[in-house]
Amino acid sequence: MNIAISIVGAIFILSFLLFSVWIFIAERKDVSSEKKNVFIISFVSFCLALIVTLVFGAGIFILLGSIKMTNTFFDLDLTIKQVGFIFIGYLLFLFTIDNVIELVVKAIVGKNLANPLLLLLIRIFTLHIIGLFIGIHQTSSFLIATVVALFIFLIEIYVILCEQDKNEAI
Repeated sequence: MNIAISIVGAIFILSFLLFSVWIFIAERKDVSSEKKNVFIISFVSFCLALIVTLVFGAGIFILLGSIKMTNTFFDLDLTIKQVGFIFIGYLLFLFTIDNVIELVVKAIVGKNLANPLLLLLIRIFTLHIIGLFIGIHQTSSFLIATVVALFIFLIEIYVILCEQDKNEAI
C-alpha cells in the first residue's frame, strides 16, 4: 500500500510542477493580458494536478485492490512483498506494452466486439507470464491475472457502451 501511495504522491508532485511551469511559460508569452500572481498560478496548477492524480490514483488503487482482493478471496498466501512486485510488474506492463498491443490488435481486428475479447485473452496470458516471472505459483498467478484482466475488460466494455449511448443521443 505504501508503494501505491508513493506513486500517487509522485504523480501529484510531478504533474503540479509540470502544470506550474506550463502555465508560467504561457503567461510570460501572453503580452496582451495582465500578469497573474503566483498564488493564482499555483491554485490552477494544484487543481489540474489534483484531477490528473485522481484519475491515475483510481486506476492504481483498482489494480492494487483487485490483486489484494484476489489474494484474500482465494487464500493464495502471497506475501506483501510478492503483492508489491506483482503490482509494479502489472503497472509497468499496463502503462507501456499494453498500449502497443492494443494498437496492434485494433489495427488487425478493427473496432468490434472481438477487439476487447482478444485483448482480454492477451492480457490474461501476459499478466500470467509476468506473475510466473516474478516467482508466483502457477495457479495463483493465473487467478490474479484473470481477475485483473477481467476488471480492465469490464472498464473497457463500460467505456464502449457509454460511447455508443453518446453517439446514439446525437
